[in-house]
Amino acid sequence: MRLNAAIHPQLNLYKEVLESHEQWLETFDPYYLKKWNDNLNADPESAISEAAFRDYIITQVDGIQPNDRNSGPDFKCVKNGQPFCVEVTCIKENTILRDLGPLGTGSKFIDIKPVLKRVLRKLSAKLVQCRVCNPCLLAITTLNQELGSYFVMPNNTFNKMVLTGITHLEGDFHSDTGNITHICERTRFEYSAVAHHHSDESRILKPERQEISGALLCYFGDMPIVSGALHPFAERPFDRSLLPQIRFTSIEEV
Repeated sequence: MRLNAAIHPQLNLYKEVLESHEQWLETFDPYYLKKWNDNLNADPESAISEAAFRDYIITQVDGIQPNDRNSGPDFKCVKNGQPFCVEVTCIKENTILRDLGPLGTGSKFIDIKPVLKRVLRKLSAKLVQCRVCNPCLLAITTLNQELGSYFVMPNNTFNKMVLTGITHLEGDFHSDTGNITHICERTRFEYSAVAHHHSDESRILKPERQEISGALLCYFGDMPIVSGALHPFAERPFDRSLLPQIRFTSIEEV
């Protein structure tokens, strides 16, 4: 592996992780190393994210091997005798700029919708890979600090919104007094990754993306930060006790 910082400025920042990943891949079928090296040249952010995730998760499982042949998930893991798979995808720098514009300008207003929409697109795009493994987590990664700040919002706020969508404040407005009473929070599962209402007035939920057992939201900066959201209607539920170091949010906790 020859690192060319001109291809992507972050290559040197992740040099040790990349070299470790290359050495790990060398112990398997040469197909996997060639595929990853090709990806490193063609799509550096995705290749870095794959290597960074493997470096993060390897100490938390009993076994891990590459698995992305024939459109399968990237990794197959074993913990306490139980197998599960992880597909890794990356939200890239140019995508963030296109969705959100330049961040870090000091604005106090945060529009969460573009970020949730991007997460939903990533989940929808990986259903094929995730339906062939039992169970399967989707690791949605970023190397961007600003987007990473969404992933680490206090009280797992973003993880909860991945499950339930955006929560709205509603109440009764009294025009004669100008007061608002009976204020409450309500979610319509707008931009939810796991379900939507059959109609605006319906309380019946229709599950979506059940092939994915849960999402891992991963920021790989100076220190890796990973949290999870479990799909409440997954066809193949994931046992959170297999990865106790990761804080998972479930819909019952929202």
